[in-house]
Parts: sequence; C-alpha cells; structure tokens
Amino acid sequence: MTLVLEKPRTLRTPTGSRIGERSKREQGCILARVQSLNDLNISKREENTMHWLGVVLIGLVIGAIAKLLMPGKDPGGFIVTILLGIAGSVVGTWIGRAVGLYHEGQAAGFIMSVAGALLILAIYHIMRRKRPA
Repeated sequence: MTLVLEKPRTLRTPTGSRIGERSKREQGCILARVQSLNDLNISKREENTMHWLGVVLIGLVIGAIAKLLMPGKDPGGFIVTILLGIAGSVVGTWIGRAVGLYHEGQAAGFIMSVAGALLILAIYHIMRRKRPA
C-alpha cells in the first residue's frame, strides 16, 4: 500500500495565522497508523476465510427469519437454514437486478434477501403439496 501525503494549501485567517498545515507530530501519527495497518499483514487467504464466515452467519440469520415468517413446517436443521439464507440472497439479488433495483456488482440487501428466501420456501411448500403422499 502506497500512501501519498499531499501538502495542503495554506490558508490564512484574517488575523494572519495559517490554516491547513499539519504539524510534524500529526504527520507522524498518520504514518504510524498506516504502518500499524501494514504490520497486521492480513493475507488474502485469511480475508477470504473471514468473508465466507460472514456469508454463513448472515445466511443463518436470513434463513431463520424466513422460516419464522413462513407458516407451516419447514425442512431441515441449521445447515439447511444457512443454505436457505444464502440461496435467498442469490435469488433476491437476481430479482433485484431484473427489476432494476441493483446494478452489476451490487448484492441484495437484508430485506430483499429475506424476500428471496421466502420465495424459495413458498416454492418448496407448493411442490410439497402437489407431491402424492
């Protein structure tokens, strides 16, 4: 990561004092913060792992909310709930892009993800009723 410190334009107040200059101490604090971030040295693999952990946790929450909102008996345990939430987010993103709510590269928000999971559950309930016992 490259940090470029630009020298700010020096402005003067009506009394003649300068505005906008950074002191040596302030510049040192800025550089120290950047160096401490570089010292963390988070690898791409660790970053990718944290991303997927977040996807799983959000999928669990969205799937659980969809199961609470949809009446009737729903399938599976927590793994199916996670998969339902993740699939709901994918469906919500697809529908949002088709309608024009989201642009390329944008993911569905919380409400649209829950709506997508509810749609998947509704399709599941319709297919379960049609199947002979």
